[in-house]
Amino acid sequence: VRGRHRAISESTDEMGAYAHLYGGIEERLTAAEDLRANGAGSHAMWRFVEESAATQQSAVRREAAFLRLWWAVQGAVSIGSAASLAVGALLVGTGNISIGTAFLLFQYTLLLERPLQDVVQHLETVQKANGAMVRVIDLMAVERTVHDTGTTSPPPGALSVSLRDASFEYGDDTEPVLRRIDLHVAAGRSIGVVGRTGSGKTTFSRVLLRLVELTEGEVRLGGVPIEEIPTAELRHRVAMIPQEVELFSGSVRDNVTLFDTAPSDRAVETA
Repeated sequence: VRGRHRAISESTDEMGAYAHLYGGIEERLTAAEDLRANGAGSHAMWRFVEESAATQQSAVRREAAFLRLWWAVQGAVSIGSAASLAVGALLVGTGNISIGTAFLLFQYTLLLERPLQDVVQHLETVQKANGAMVRVIDLMAVERTVHDTGTTSPPPGALSVSLRDASFEYGDDTEPVLRRIDLHVAAGRSIGVVGRTGSGKTTFSRVLLRLVELTEGEVRLGGVPIEEIPTAELRHRVAMIPQEVELFSGSVRDNVTLFDTAPSDRAVETA
């Protein structure tokens, strides 16, 4: 009973290691052309070797934790069998039981071995399931950082964009990605935002979509603070076309409309 939860933490770590391994494989397969074009193939392969080794070590730790319970059961059965033989021999020697009864006692002891082994095997499955459940519970416990509490709709038509004292930093970074930005773009205007890689262009677009929350300052669309706009309406009024082209499983129409059934076929063909 004490050992039944012994390997749960190791099972959780093992599943996390597998998730990290498979995530890395997917990432590098998606970026295979960029990796080859920039001569980073060997780096990608060594990362795969390192992640595979870490996953193997995690799996070995989990198996070792389980085997302690298995060996404990095997040891108990072996000690029980030896004790049964010794007690049976002693009782036969003193004439209290016959050899046949002693054999039955020994046989009954051996009969316990198979169900105990079955219990231990099922416990390994339970430990893996508990480890998976821990990961699910941890995921479910993650709190939202962006809350949909808005009730104000921006005016119809094109929207102006205003940023005042806008700053944003990702938690682990020491330097803000956006620092005290003041900007006003009138409705209907087109502007270009340029800069080196890592200068905050993508973060700027995420702020306008409220995919991330500003660390400081405010954003207004059409004069309305962005946090006061309901998320569904914000998604309807602000659109983003990412630089990575994604093709979803489905028809050409599905990919043009993103599975929206409202547009007519003629509108889709025109687009």
